[in-house]
Order: sequence, then structure tokens, then C-alpha cells
Amino acid sequence: MNATIRWGVVLVCTAIVVVAGVSGAAAGAGDTGVVLTSATGEITAGSTTTVEIVVGNASGGVGAVNATVTVSNGSVATITDVSLDESANTVDVRTNAANTSATVTGYGLDTNDSEAVVVGTATVRGESAGDADVGLQLNALGDESGIEYTVSSTVGADLSVSEPSDGDTGGSDGGTTPTTTTAPESPTTTTDQPTSTPTTTGPRITTATATTGSQAPGFAPLTTVTALLCAALLLLGRAST
Repeated sequence: MNATIRWGVVLVCTAIVVVAGVSGAAAGAGDTGVVLTSATGEITAGSTTTVEIVVGNASGGVGAVNATVTVSNGSVATITDVSLDESANTVDVRTNAANTSATVTGYGLDTNDSEAVVVGTATVRGESAGDADVGLQLNALGDESGIEYTVSSTVGADLSVSEPSDGDTGGSDGGTTPTTTTAPESPTTTTDQPTSTPTTTGPRITTATATTGSQAPGFAPLTTVTALLCAALLLLGRAST
């Protein structure tokens, strides 16, 4: 093998390895935190408040989500509704029998590609006086290209419920009706009422283009085989000279 051919082999092998490395590095959508923000942390029994599911870093937009919202004390508060951004093509909502846990799954969302976006809302109703935690669990979160975000943290919200004062007909404190955000109607929403309280972990979102590692599948074996082939060709070239 002459010097020209040998150097050509080296350049081709180097290009393949570089392409594999770049593709792997681009596979992750990045880290993000997700929080619940509440319209009000204090309501009266019989009134409702809306909490928003906010993705802190949505630089790639949000295209798929699977989230579970929970209430720690069903005698104090319950979940009456959960919905996603109106751009979602498919939405599925499943609640437990006590209405203290609701898992929402959605695909085909088209959100703003900004630092923080609201991807969904949950409506919580006060049942009796007391305190409750509204929790959030992100089971899966993907950008609009089908690449999964790494959710580094989730933060819930605190809720305090008081008994209505005399003359209060179930609105917010002071007898006025609370302002709530009406979420858009989900295209396909179903409610499952199991006989026992299910786990709060919902189904895992999978997409054809999603990758969860730091390198796209198939590139690691390709890089290894290419390196071995290059080494063999170079050794053969040296032996022939």
C-alpha cells in the first residue's frame, strides 16, 4: 500500500469517528426542572384553584409528556381535572378512585421554544379544612424532535383549605368566586376508575427517534469496527513497504 492510499484510509476513518461522536453528543435534549405553580395557595372548601405544570428549560420545545399530579390528603382536597397544552394531538388522562392521583399522557405538542413553558394544568378542589401537598412526578418528557429531556428536579405546591365563612357559598375567601383557568378540551380524554389506588407511575413515552443516552444507538459499534479496520489496514500497509 503506497503512502497516498494509506493517508486516504486514515482520513476516511477519522471522518467516520468524528461524525459518530458529534451525532452522539447531539442526542440529549438537555437538563430541565419542572414545577407546579398555583394560582393561590389558600382556598375555601368547595372552591377550586388551578396549578400549572411548568417546564423550566424548554429550549427544544415540548413534544411529549407523561406526568402524574397527586394530592397528599384526599379529605382536604381532590383533583377534578388535568389537561395539556391545546396543541397536543393525543391526550390520555387516568385518575384513581379517590381522585387524589391523575396521570396525563400527551403526544404531538408544539410549544414555544423558550426557557420556560406551561405544558399543562390541574384543577384542585378544596373538600374540608386542612393542609395538603400537591405533588408532581415527571415520568417522561421529550422535545419536539422526540429527544428526551433529563428531568433534574420536580417541585410541587402547598395548599391550605379553610371552612367557608358565614354567608360564603363556596367561592374564595370573602364570598367571591375564585378565578380559575379553563384548560382547553383534550382531543381524546378517558378516565379510568380502578377499584384500588394505582401506583402514580404512568406509562413510559417512547418515540421512534428518542434517545436517552449521550450517544445515538448504533454509533458505538460502528466506531469500534471502524477503528479495528483502520488499524488492520495501516499495519498491512506498513508490512507491504
